[in-house]
Amino acid sequence: MTNGSVETHTELIILPEAPTAKYRVLLGIHILPSTNEEFVAKYPDGFKHQADFTTLPEAIEYHKMLNVKLGLPDPIRIDNRLASMSENVREDAR
Repeated sequence: MTNGSVETHTELIILPEAPTAKYRVLLGIHILPSTNEEFVAKYPDGFKHQADFTTLPEAIEYHKMLNVKLGLPDPIRIDNRLASMSENVREDAR
């Protein structure tokens, strides 16, 4: 299989009205003009996956592990520069 490019997106959402699972991690892989032909043949509309969780810690751990496996940045990483600013400075920076 030859290498190609895809756009990858992960997201953690809260499901406040759901009867059981309260958190969902979404994965979307979207094809690009440079995506290899084998992937496009197998997933002509891209690839989507979701995983539901009852607790936030489970959802966060899955989200973090998924991003590691996909080579994406830590979704929970804290910007140390931003975290060290006072609330007023952060508001002024907006």
